[in-house]
Amino acid sequence: MASGKRPRDISVAKRGMDLCLLLPALVLALLPGLVITLLLLLLQGRPVFYISKRVGAFGRRFDMIKFRSMTADRAASEDLAAEGPAGGHLNPRITPLGRLLRASRLDELPQLINILRGEMSFVGPRPPTLGCA
Repeated sequence: MASGKRPRDISVAKRGMDLCLLLPALVLALLPGLVITLLLLLLQGRPVFYISKRVGAFGRRFDMIKFRSMTADRAASEDLAAEGPAGGHLNPRITPLGRLLRASRLDELPQLINILRGEMSFVGPRPPTLGCA
């Protein structure tokens, strides 16, 4: 590398920065996370979280966690058909609370757990979904 830094040094620094940003983020996310969890339990029932299989750095597979924003009454194949090229915002399975969570990006708060585990980072590309083909 032209700057003289080795890739290992950069990844250690990036992980350190993630942990420094993560601690205040976890404190700030605690109350909204608890409120969202209670609302989801009361309005939609279980499960509260949506788990998506992803591929991270160096091909490592992990489960990305999000708050559930859709009903759980139809097959996943129907989800893909309903989403189409519009990106899913017209999907009839999205609940009113889910629409609010998605619009505010609060559905992604549980991904702080993935950052804590070292599976994701605050900065970087979004991990691709497994099994799209």
